[in-house]
Amino acid sequence: MDVMLIWFIENVRWLVAAELLLFQGFFLAAGILASIRTGKPVRGKNREANIAIILFVLTFAVVLVTLFAPRPPFWFYIMEPPGPGYTLAGLFLLYASLVLGVYSSFYMGKSWRVGIVQGQKTELVQTGIFRYLRNPYFQSYYMKFLGLLLISPGGLLIALVLLSSFSIYRMVLAEEKYLLELHGEPYRLYMKSSYRFIPPF
Repeated sequence: MDVMLIWFIENVRWLVAAELLLFQGFFLAAGILASIRTGKPVRGKNREANIAIILFVLTFAVVLVTLFAPRPPFWFYIMEPPGPGYTLAGLFLLYASLVLGVYSSFYMGKSWRVGIVQGQKTELVQTGIFRYLRNPYFQSYYMKFLGLLLISPGGLLIALVLLSSFSIYRMVLAEEKYLLELHGEPYRLYMKSSYRFIPPF
């Protein structure tokens, strides 16, 4: 096997940890910058967003315990580690999700929000990747979850990924409903010309 590929396989846990740290760091930075630019809070208080954040934290914590603990509990890790091809594919998806998440969060600029912030009218972003995809930031989470499952499949992680994925979908539906009320016909037309996720679901 190529020396570079061997290095990636041997250092997978550090690469996963670095990606998760970078992703969360950029998430916080995007929120802080949006708050500074607008002079307003950008964190919503809706239940869907709060549940999703809790599930994300639990999911990432389980991944790190699974990869770094000398002997993680059996319910953390009950499947045989996949082959090197799965690991490399998982790493690719992880870092692709990082690029997509960072790009989409900073591209939104002043319109970046965490959840639904009632009473704030944001600009409707329809350029760049948003021309085709309404929720690229949330799309990056689905890519990340798939990557993590390819690298470290386990019973608890699978359960958390399913719950987190469902939570994201509910949050997106709530946000799209709010944006439709906020922007009216322009958003309705935008929904017809773009995808919620790729592949569509």
